[in-house]
Amino acid sequence: MSYCISHPPYVTYSTNTAGNHLVEVVVFDSSYHPIPGCVDSMYVGCVFPSTSTTTTTTTTSTTSTTLPMPVLSCSVRYGGCSGSEICLFKMSSIGSHACTCSAGSYPYSVCCSASSGILGSSCYSGDGVLSMSGSDNAHVEQYGYGSYGVNVCLSHNSGSVDCTYSSGSCAGGYECVASMSSSTNAHVGACNGFSRKICCRIN
Repeated sequence: MSYCISHPPYVTYSTNTAGNHLVEVVVFDSSYHPIPGCVDSMYVGCVFPSTSTTTTTTTTSTTSTTLPMPVLSCSVRYGGCSGSEICLFKMSSIGSHACTCSAGSYPYSVCCSASSGILGSSCYSGDGVLSMSGSDNAHVEQYGYGSYGVNVCLSHNSGSVDCTYSSGSCAGGYECVASMSSSTNAHVGACNGFSRKICCRIN
């Protein structure tokens, strides 16, 4: 019987055509001669772990909410405007001369409100509604016509105001603010007073 004494083995590797590794272990005696019968070999298949790569795509959904634009509403009131309204100007009657809200004592007020936000009377950030020949007992004309120097404007804190003039009804989305008898040197009245309409909206 042969005994394989424990001297350091010699290990060789080779690869066959199938891609397996041949591992050959040769054990030596004390004189470092190979011991017959103490040679063993085996094919070791190279098994590589299957790497499964899972790609997770995270889709970030951004919901854009578009808020509706504020809706402008205007009317002619006898007396002053309510707390939620802004006074644009006043009239001596439904179709006549005009004055600013602070200067004259005319009983009819042109009052406007917005469904949201805050209305103002800034000509810098807003748009012109009309121009007056003076602060009281005044004729009116279209804003920007150039003959009168007292401007009446409408502004909004979160949107822009666009005012235009129509010889008939106001276009869709526009609110009738008042009416005028002509483009300049005109009387002003409620929307049913004259054919030339002052039409405004908030953009």
